Amino acid sequence: MLLTGLLLTQALAVTAAQPDLLQHQQRPEDTRHQVATDEYLRPAVPGAEASVVEVDTTGIWFHIRHGQLTQARAEFNRLQAANPGWQPDSDLRAALQNRPAPTSTTDPYELEMGRLARMSETQVRALPAARLSAAASETASRQHANNALLLGWLYLQRHEPVEALPLFQQAASWQPGQGAEDGLAEAHFRLAQQAATGQQPELALQQAGLSRQHGRATAYADLGWLLYDQQHFVAAQFAFEQPPATENSIYGQLLTLQAQQQYEQAETLACTERGRSQRIAGICDDLGPMLAWAAFEAADYRQAADRFDPLLTADPGNEGYAFALEESLRRLNATARLAEARQRHPLLRESVSRLAFDRAWGRKQFDLAQRMMPAPALAGRDDWQLTLGLQGRIKQGDKGLTRLTHYQPYVAATRVWDEVRLGVALRMDELNSGRPPLDADFGTQPDQAPQRRALADTRSFSPEISARHERDGLTLQGSFFTIQQGEAKSSQAYGQLQGDWYPALGLVSLTLFRQPLEDSLLARQGAKDPASDREWGQVADQGGRLLLAIPVAEKTGVAVSGTLASQQGQRVADNDRKALRLDLAHDFADRFSEPELDYLRLGPFIEWMSWDQNLSHFTYGHGGYYSPQQLLRTGLQLELLTAEARTWQVRSRVSLAWNRVKEDAADFYPLDASGVSYDANSSRGLGGDLMLEGMRLVNQQLLVGGYLGYAAADDYRDARFGLVVRVPLQSRHSVISADLPLSRVAGH
Repeated sequence: MLLTGLLLTQALAVTAAQPDLLQHQQRPEDTRHQVATDEYLRPAVPGAEASVVEVDTTGIWFHIRHGQLTQARAEFNRLQAANPGWQPDSDLRAALQNRPAPTSTTDPYELEMGRLARMSETQVRALPAARLSAAASETASRQHANNALLLGWLYLQRHEPVEALPLFQQAASWQPGQGAEDGLAEAHFRLAQQAATGQQPELALQQAGLSRQHGRATAYADLGWLLYDQQHFVAAQFAFEQPPATENSIYGQLLTLQAQQQYEQAETLACTERGRSQRIAGICDDLGPMLAWAAFEAADYRQAADRFDPLLTADPGNEGYAFALEESLRRLNATARLAEARQRHPLLRESVSRLAFDRAWGRKQFDLAQRMMPAPALAGRDDWQLTLGLQGRIKQGDKGLTRLTHYQPYVAATRVWDEVRLGVALRMDELNSGRPPLDADFGTQPDQAPQRRALADTRSFSPEISARHERDGLTLQGSFFTIQQGEAKSSQAYGQLQGDWYPALGLVSLTLFRQPLEDSLLARQGAKDPASDREWGQVADQGGRLLLAIPVAEKTGVAVSGTLASQQGQRVADNDRKALRLDLAHDFADRFSEPELDYLRLGPFIEWMSWDQNLSHFTYGHGGYYSPQQLLRTGLQLELLTAEARTWQVRSRVSLAWNRVKEDAADFYPLDASGVSYDANSSRGLGGDLMLEGMRLVNQQLLVGGYLGYAAADDYRDARFGLVVRVPLQSRHSVISADLPLSRVAGH
C-alpha cells in the first residue's frame, strides 16, 4: 500500500495531478496476439481472459485509468452488491479514494517510472531497449515489486515476453499476489505463442502448462488453435485434450482428429459430446455418412452395410443410403440379410427395382431393365418384332479368286418368352467372284481347257435360331445356323455361345464360336477341283475368345483380349491362329452437349495375330483365306454412340493403324508336299477402318436404319453396307442401341 502511494505521488508531481496515470498501468490494455481463425472450419475464438478471479474488476480499472472516478465507483458499488463476500484488495481501494499526494519528487528513478507509466502503447514500442533495461536494473536493485510489474507489462506491449518473464518472477518473489500471477501467466503464454510460430510445438506446450499453473485456465485451448493453424495437429490435439473440457476445446479436438484422418475417433468423441453444441452435433451427424461412404468406396462392404443400415433407419428417405446398403449386401452375397433389410426399410423396397433398372441399363441389358421396372423407352420390345433386311459386301481382288461380292437378304423375328429373348431368321446368300483367268492356279493343276469348271457364283440358304437371357451381373446368348447347299454341296452347322460377367469393376466376356470364313468364295462355300472333281474348301473358324475390360481411372479403361482358334475345312490343311489385342480408351462424352452422347471413346491400340501356315492360295489343299504368319497393327481408334432412348441413334467406329505383315513361303499343295512353293512375302503400311450405323423411329410401328463400312490396307479394299426395316407389333417410343443393324440381339 505504501509503495503504491509513493508511485502515485511521483506521477502526480510530474503530470499536475492527472488521476488516470496511476501505477496500476502495470496491467495495460490487453494487446495479446489473437489466434488466427479459419472461419470455414470454426467461428472466431473469443479472446481468452488473462486471469481467473472471483470478481472481474477490469471495468473498474478501465474507468480509473481514464480518470472516470465516478463511473469507477459506480461499478465498484455494483460489484459489491452483487458479491457480498468480496474483499477488494488495498490497491483498488487506494485508487478509488484518489488520495492527495505531494506534487514534487527529486528521485530520477521515480520520475522515469512516472514517465513510463504515462506512455501510450505506440510510445512504449518506440522506446530504446536500453532505456527499459536501465529501468529494470534499477527496479531489481530496489526490489520494487509494483514497478517490476509495470515494466513486465510494458515489455509484453512490445511483444518481448523473454524480457517480461524475469520481471514478473521478481515481483512474485518480492511481493506475492494476483498481479504477479497474472503477469507470469501472460508471459508464459506469450512464450508459448512464439514457440508455436517458431515450429517448436513441444516447447509451446511446456510454456502453456506453466501459464495454466499461474492462473490462465484456457492456456492450452487458446494455444491449441494456434498449433492447429500451424498444422501441428498432434500437439494441437494434446493441447485441446487438457482440462478443463469446454465446448471450444472439444471442437478443437474434433478438427485435429479429422486433420489426422482419425475419423472413427472423431465420430466417437463428437457423438459422445453432441449435447454441448449444435456444431459438435453436426460433426457427429456428418462423420457417420462420411465413414460409411469411405468404407463403401474401399470395397469394405461389411463395414459399409453396418454403417448404412442405421443411417437409413434415421433418414428413411435417403436414396443414396438405400443404394449403398443394397449394393453392399449384394456384394457380400448376404441374401437373408438383404431380404430382412428390405422388410425394415420402405425406400429400400421401393428402390430395388430402380437400382436394378439403372444397373441393367448401364450394361445395355435392356430386357433385364424392362423386367425390373417398366419404362416408356423400352415399351413394345417384349412382343413380336419383324425385321426385313439386306446386307452386302464388295471385296476387291483377283477375279475368280480373292474377289467377292456377297448379298444377303433376310427376314427375322424376335420376342421375349419367360425372361428369354428368342429369335428366328432365314437368310439367303448370293456370292459371286467371277471366273478366274485360264492361267490362274486353281485346284490340282492349271487347266487350259476353255470350258474349265471353276468358281463363279453360288446361292445358299441359312436358317438360324438364337436366344438371349439377361440377369443381374450376367448375360448369356447363343445362336445356331446352317448353310444349305453350295459349290461343294455340303451343308455345315455353325454357332456361337457367349457369356458376359460383370464383377465389381469391369467386364469379363468369354465367347466360343464356330463360324464360316468369308475371305473368298472357296473359303465360304467350297468348290470342286476342275481336274479331279474332288470337293475342297468350306473352311470353319472355331475356337474361343476371352475379353477383360477394367477401369483404370475416371472415364478411362483398358481392354485386353486373346483368341485361340483353328481353321478346318474339307481337304484343306489344318491351321491354327492366335491373337492378342490391348486397347486403352478415354471417354470424352461429357465434354459435348450437342449431340447428346452415350460415349465417345478415343485411345490407342495394338494388335498381334499369327497363323501357323500360309493357306491364302487357291490350289488344292489351300483355303483361300488371309493367314499371315505375323500381323502387327498399332494405331488409334475412335468409338461413338449417341444417347439412348431418343427417336434416332448412331454408332460409329473409326481406326487408323500402321500394319506390318509377314507371310511365309507356302507349298503349292499343302496336303501333298510337292517341293514347289509360293514365295514368301512381307509388307508394311497404313490401313484404316470405318463403320457407321444408325436407326430412326419413323413412327410407333416402324423403325428404319442402315450401315456402311469400309476397310483399306495395302492391296486390300473391302466395302460393306446394309438396310433394315423393323416392324414392332406393339408401339415403340424410342430407339436404343439394341435396335441398331449390327447389334447381336437375338432375332435382329
